[in-house]
Amino acid sequence: KKYPISTGLLGTGEKANTGKTPRGLHQIDQKIGHGHHPHQSFRARIPTQMYDPKNPGRDNILGRILVLDGQQSHNSNTKKRCIYIHGTGATWHLGKVPHSRGCVRMDPHDIVELYTLVNEGTAVYIYDQGNPLPWEKSAITHL
Repeated sequence: KKYPISTGLLGTGEKANTGKTPRGLHQIDQKIGHGHHPHQSFRARIPTQMYDPKNPGRDNILGRILVLDGQQSHNSNTKKRCIYIHGTGATWHLGKVPHSRGCVRMDPHDIVELYTLVNEGTAVYIYDQGNPLPWEKSAITHL
């Protein structure tokens, strides 16, 4: 499956407190939100109010949360940084421009579908063609 997404407004990178999306190999550490409506808002991974598209308010985490855990030394802080794959109300950015604070954002209905397709422990690889990791650069030049 392919879904339109949005990643870090400030690009990709692994340092804490940068708002950048971490690259490389991750795994889904935890799945949160089973059975909730796609417009269910979460704060600190706890369901709060329902999202109202007519009154969007603050930046929301919607529908489901897939907590990412970095599996490489350079991204081992991913889980501590609270980097997720989650739904967003800002769907007009998806597939067009980066807009998150480091998370991978999806349409709330798409994340509900993806949530049913993956399990905890599923591998996730985040790649940025414009900012490849050192070993990715060498692989590109040898193609």
